Amino acid sequence: MVIVNGAPALRLELDGELEAVATFTVADGVVTAAYIVRNPHKLGLLGTERVLTR
Repeated sequence: MVIVNGAPALRLELDGELEAVATFTVADGVVTAAYIVRNPHKLGLLGTERVLTR
């Protein structure tokens, strides 16, 4: 489990390599949506902390 955009997410690995990250939307205790990211360019940023500014 990892934190993505401030929420818990699943880190999915295949043969020890990061394959995807899954996040979920929950409403009233029920999963209403699942989002899975497999784009290697986006996954490459996982684990890199960023300071957000306006």
